[in-house]
Amino acid sequence: MSGLKPALMAGIASLALPASAAFAQESGPAQAEANTTDASEIIVTATRRAERLRDVPISVTAVSGAQIEQAQIRNVSDLYGRVPGVSLAPGVGSVNELQVGIRGLVPGALETTVDPSVGIYIDGVYVARPVAANTAFIDMERVEVLRGPQGTLFGRNTIGGAFNITTRKPEDYFEGSVEVGYGNFNRLTATGMINLPVSETVQARLVYNHHEHDGYARSLALNEDIYDRKQDYVRASVRVAPSERFEMLLIGDYFKFSGASQFYKLNYLAAGSPLAAFQTPDFYTNNAGFNPRTTNEAYNATAIITAENDIFTVKSISAYRHVAATRGADLDGVPQALRDFVAFPTKNEQISQEVQFYGSAMNGRLDWIVGGYYFYEQGSSAIELDVGAPVIIVNTRIPKASNASVSGFAQLTYEIADNLKLTGGIRRVHDTRNASYVSGSALTVGGPLVACSLPAATGATLGNCYYKPPQATYNFTPWTVGVDYKPSDDLLLYGKVSRGYRSGGFQTQAAALAQLGIESFGPEALTSYEAGFKATMLNGAVQLNAAAFHSKYKGIQQTQNFTVAGPPSFTFAAITNAGTARLNGGEVELTARLGNFNLSANYALVDAKFLSGPSVGGDYLITPKHTYGLAAGYETDVAGGKLRLGVDYNYRSTVRFYDTAGFSALQAAAVSQKGYGLLNANASFEFKPVTITVWGKNLTDKEYFARTQNFVAAGFNVGAVGEPATYGASVKYTF
Repeated sequence: MSGLKPALMAGIASLALPASAAFAQESGPAQAEANTTDASEIIVTATRRAERLRDVPISVTAVSGAQIEQAQIRNVSDLYGRVPGVSLAPGVGSVNELQVGIRGLVPGALETTVDPSVGIYIDGVYVARPVAANTAFIDMERVEVLRGPQGTLFGRNTIGGAFNITTRKPEDYFEGSVEVGYGNFNRLTATGMINLPVSETVQARLVYNHHEHDGYARSLALNEDIYDRKQDYVRASVRVAPSERFEMLLIGDYFKFSGASQFYKLNYLAAGSPLAAFQTPDFYTNNAGFNPRTTNEAYNATAIITAENDIFTVKSISAYRHVAATRGADLDGVPQALRDFVAFPTKNEQISQEVQFYGSAMNGRLDWIVGGYYFYEQGSSAIELDVGAPVIIVNTRIPKASNASVSGFAQLTYEIADNLKLTGGIRRVHDTRNASYVSGSALTVGGPLVACSLPAATGATLGNCYYKPPQATYNFTPWTVGVDYKPSDDLLLYGKVSRGYRSGGFQTQAAALAQLGIESFGPEALTSYEAGFKATMLNGAVQLNAAAFHSKYKGIQQTQNFTVAGPPSFTFAAITNAGTARLNGGEVELTARLGNFNLSANYALVDAKFLSGPSVGGDYLITPKHTYGLAAGYETDVAGGKLRLGVDYNYRSTVRFYDTAGFSALQAAAVSQKGYGLLNANASFEFKPVTITVWGKNLTDKEYFARTQNFVAAGFNVGAVGEPATYGASVKYTF
């Protein structure tokens, strides 16, 4: 991909910018509200324009920078339970990759050959691969979670929704801070920020964070910790604004992670299994015989140029992103190599270029935006799974996979009568996908193949165990139509219908080619009907938002497990188009500021049912039917400073990670997690310029599985344990 960076720079240089206009709509008010704790007044850009949260006619939750800092929300996974309608599960082999779902739309895999269901956008840039998506939330402006298809205004893979993440931008004044913290498991954190007004037209901001802790769990067989973490994150941004009508924002960041493997514990054994000797009574111990290191490295460069004239604003968002990871884990949790995930290296690069033109007309009654988007990525991966001596099954090596997407979009909002608006939007997308495979069996890790497992239809042989399927091409047209009415400044009513799509792709494991055929799996589509309201009461002290949805889902990309008979036998995952389903549900969010108290509650329902296809009667995966959260905060002035207290509890009902059709009750429980809740609390005392904070997460030390595997057919199964109770304290000095 040596041509990607020059191509990106050429795209930036070739952009023709008019004499400059309304970019202040996004960067001005949004920046001013970065630290508010009043949810009704948070400024969001969910519609690609800056608006108050309570004025946006879609189901969206926004968390401000102040709320992120106070609640110790440090990454995307910390939002689980705090934001209704969201489901999360870690990937296999790394805590930094996430299967993110919204309203029941969850990806079946996380590799370059498969697209996510929920788009993660950082400063307007789509993050294609979630291998390092769970990075640090440090010095954030806000995080917005948009529910339902967002394919008109957001260019990639938002059939379920989108995370719109915005970092803090440089300010025109000098400020800085230093924070250090310590907690259980020898948790060490250090964070620094400095903002420099270089001149009247140039400002710069630099952020750094270090985080490490010892292992949350331990292998008794190896006598060593598992599930430790060490990471560093740095971000630099420069803002150049020679006039009120022109701005250039340059952002670069770097993330590096190193840690022991995920911790897997036996949670099912068939009757009479010899593995019973390796069970342990303590939830955070096992007898794993393999503890590889996991590493992630990611760096990104973004250039955002905004200019306006008296008629319209033009914005260019150019970006380059590089991600590399090595992963591995003892998936069986016992000394023998039954399912040792010995190697899973991946590498991915992407470039993207978006141009937006937007403005208003007809005396402000018409808001419009049009634009174009280009995206390209390429990557490689390998999976080597040790299923017992002397053979190591190499499920798949994908020497190269690449995806390209080109689209154009437009959306109009017209005030057809006083306070009554009609919105229509459409995007036309053209996607192309390519992949290649090498797959077989070897006697050693990385050794030569002794057998080729690619099906005969591919023409592959042991001497040339390689297959490149024909290029897959997809064309689709996401759209949205909505109406909203504001009878008063305190009430918004809205309804909308949206159509979302997700591209088809290629299998992540070549064993699926032999089981299912060598063709790629097809795209999926969702039509969502939504209605809701946003009401502000008691002079702004109370905000109540609610939405209900009914979605028709077809071509569902569902992950299924298949077992290949041995010896040795092994299980692999494959993606199939699993027919159709209907999804019903909704969300309710309540926030109240009563004197010195801040109270909030949220609830989400996702009721999913397959209507046709091979999954009829089966389980809907990685999606709790019920989630809710409760939070309370108290803030008061005390002698010499300000005291803030906070507590929150979030609950999710039973989650199935794999289909339980034909399973016994014990087997079904082994691929599921029963409903549970987590209790968190924090307290801070600010006596400027010093702030002391103490915090705790999962204070009841709830034992739960963040995800499971599905080796039930082999007579055992395991689950990846969630984080235990953690707590700590920090001291922050602001200047």
